[in-house]
Amino acid sequence: MQKINSTIGLLFWLCINAYSQVECSFSFKGQIIDSLTKAPIEASITIENPKIIGTSNTNGNFKIQNMCIGKYHAYVQTLGYKTQKVIFEIPNVQPIIIELQPLANNIHEFVFEEHKREEMEALNKQTINGNNLFISQGNNLGDALKKITGVSSLNTGSNISKPVIHGLHSNRVLILNNGIRHEGQNWGSEHAPEIDPNLAKNISIIKGANAVRYGSDAIAGVIIIEPNKLIDIHKLSAEINFSIQSNGRGGSTTSIIEYCHPKFQELKLRVQGTLQELGNVHTPTYLMNNTGVKAYNYSGATGWLKEKKGLEYFTSKYHSEIGIFKGAHIGNLSDLDSTFLLPQPRKEYINEFTYRIDRPMQMIEHSLHKIRLYDEWSNIGKFNMVMSFQSNYRQEFDAHKPRGLTSNPNKPELSFRLNTQTIDFTWEHLVKNGFSGTMGIVALSQDNSYQGRNLIPNYITRSAGVFAIEHYKKNKLEIEFGARYDYREMHVIKRNKNNSLYQPTYIYKIPSITLGVFYKQKKHILKSYIGTAFRAPSINELFINGVHHGNGTYEIGNENLKAEKAINSSINYNFTVTDKFTLQTEVYSNYIIDFIYLQAKKPSVLTVLGAFPTFEYQQCNARLTGNDFQMNYSLTKYLHLEAKSSILYAWNLSEKRWIELMPANKFEFGSILKSNIMNAEISYVYQAKQNRVTPAIDYAAPPPSYSLINMQVNKEFNSNKRKILLVVGVNNLLNKSYREYLNSYRYYANDLGRNINIKLKMNF
Repeated sequence: MQKINSTIGLLFWLCINAYSQVECSFSFKGQIIDSLTKAPIEASITIENPKIIGTSNTNGNFKIQNMCIGKYHAYVQTLGYKTQKVIFEIPNVQPIIIELQPLANNIHEFVFEEHKREEMEALNKQTINGNNLFISQGNNLGDALKKITGVSSLNTGSNISKPVIHGLHSNRVLILNNGIRHEGQNWGSEHAPEIDPNLAKNISIIKGANAVRYGSDAIAGVIIIEPNKLIDIHKLSAEINFSIQSNGRGGSTTSIIEYCHPKFQELKLRVQGTLQELGNVHTPTYLMNNTGVKAYNYSGATGWLKEKKGLEYFTSKYHSEIGIFKGAHIGNLSDLDSTFLLPQPRKEYINEFTYRIDRPMQMIEHSLHKIRLYDEWSNIGKFNMVMSFQSNYRQEFDAHKPRGLTSNPNKPELSFRLNTQTIDFTWEHLVKNGFSGTMGIVALSQDNSYQGRNLIPNYITRSAGVFAIEHYKKNKLEIEFGARYDYREMHVIKRNKNNSLYQPTYIYKIPSITLGVFYKQKKHILKSYIGTAFRAPSINELFINGVHHGNGTYEIGNENLKAEKAINSSINYNFTVTDKFTLQTEVYSNYIIDFIYLQAKKPSVLTVLGAFPTFEYQQCNARLTGNDFQMNYSLTKYLHLEAKSSILYAWNLSEKRWIELMPANKFEFGSILKSNIMNAEISYVYQAKQNRVTPAIDYAAPPPSYSLINMQVNKEFNSNKRKILLVVGVNNLLNKSYREYLNSYRYYANDLGRNINIKLKMNF
């Protein structure tokens, strides 16, 4: 406790000391216009040393905040215009007008009307980028997304996390990784996205059904992960990140190198790599055996990119080894039943620290190759073609080694290989009389094979889709309408209990539409959206029958499941009360016909692998309604306050009861102190008990409510041509014992204890 008091005292002293200093609160602002027509332009502003990227809005206005005193160089660029260099100083700079010169070969009308507006759905987009993303990043993708209201995470232990949007996850959340629909073995609750979060420089989330633009399976929303665009500045740049943490006694390092040669300006290059290792993690009172992780990831991108045409290639490989907590694999039914009642796991499963990863464990590899071509025609618009190939290989090692004299003790009991090829062709027509739009054709081919014990069968999927989105803007009003049609065919290859070959084929014809309205007037912004979406049952929901290794459950599929059909609507209202006080609230409703859910089925099952809780896939009509709320208030020039809440009601309309495994109410309060010497943030998180469940259905009652305090300080340094960002944070500052309802390990162990993390980012 004395160490905690010392830590709090040191952070408090730093905050008080920082408060008296001059803040990095200066802004670089102005307007970007066409040098001939004086019309406003949407363009990007890239500031060198430190590298900061901003954009202007539809009126050409831009504002880049939190600038420190100094001299800066910036590059302003957009399609159809020459890149312009701007030199400015802080704090002596006044709002400036930047005039971009159109390229000589552009048609005059095309120069100021070519710029495609973002689709209407982007109006519901929330983005984390730049230093904010680095500060909030953790060991996986879900850590950064928790900062967004309405987003939680479905965890399996400490190292496996996948995002949950308004109570929905897995195949209902579509992930775009560098413009490619991420395809992995994401049907399992413990199958986290095989994506290196350190490559991402922008992570955006679009809440709500977005099947029109991105295809089926986007019932809950879309997560867009983007690295920086290949640089257009003639230089060599590098970035190195280091991260260490006390819980797990390990960390990671990432390096990124980018290059653009001055003599070959169209040719650009980027390479990136990450190494990570963590040992066994600890709760406030004990270590959890076999909870380490090892990973390495790398990627490369190159392109021949001009203003109107170009070719880009991207490749990446993700590899990880993840330990599965041994206390989640119990040998017999009596021990399993008693485990649900114990305050902590049995002694043989705890209090050993090592970096070694033993059985049970997972090894995952994911490779991605992407080719993008684009060509812009002055009188027609822009054409894009994206082709990709993904290979996902998952190996699962059970707690017990393979049986039999000839068995290889290092061989996995179960392995899956999923190969996916996609091709997307889109046309973005020119902006004309307030209209802009996109039309596209997409196709996917996928095959999955497995080896080892039976869990899910082999299958082949083929799908194709066409879509069109049209956007209209006039004054303060924007309207968007979209329609899409998808055809999906899944051919399954399996054997029945009598060992005869069984090859059913499932065909789904999936239409969807969306309509959005956006209205802005001075201090008020209103966004309204309604859309339909469909989702075909995944292979595990149809056919799984056995021990689901990662989360320690026995699951049973249902071959008769129908496709989900969703009607999603939301209203988002943003009110700027004063320059210092803003409110934002979103009310949503998601009505899903034939909603597929996992239902506990008692009693537990005893297998040769051990005893496991049993769950079965069922369907019902469901309604998910809720509210996301956020308030921001600037108490002083230096001190800012914020409050957030997320509330969800998930109701089984068919059986007139609550739906289990949905996020409970969550409230968060924070204060942020910004100054020239450092920034500091402290947050209080209250997670309510999930009382909206049907008693006695689950194997264990939902855990009680809990509160956490998290703190973080960060400081930027400028040294010659280097930009350095240092972040020191503490999660679960008071080392509180708790169990999270959406963590499948809540049956067996507590969640993580105090975790001190230090991160360093250096730009050259």
